[in-house]
Amino acid sequence: MENDLQALIRQAQTGRGAKSIDVQTLRQVISVAGAQGLMTIRVEVFEEQGELLAPRVDLTLYGLYSEPEIQAASPPERIRLSSQAVDEMLKLTAREAATFQFELWLDEAAYDTP
Repeated sequence: MENDLQALIRQAQTGRGAKSIDVQTLRQVISVAGAQGLMTIRVEVFEEQGELLAPRVDLTLYGLYSEPEIQAASPPERIRLSSQAVDEMLKLTAREAATFQFELWLDEAAYDTP
């Protein structure tokens, strides 16, 4: 399982992101990545509709690294704040009867701000 998580972390650091992740795997990847100094910068949400995945833009998190509160924070705090944003989004998905898949993007938490 650890090797699978590391593969997803590597994918999530590319421009394409890590695709088709279920909620439990999403939480695990974010936890392991945070311990490696990586923060979540984007999570796209897709609702399963039969064999189709319908984008749920209303639940998607874009550009977390550009949020002023996150930019002003230390790297460990950036990891905590981005994880907190994902937790809040997951609470919203849990309120729905649908099943979701996620795409995840990660980046170094220790980035320079302009």
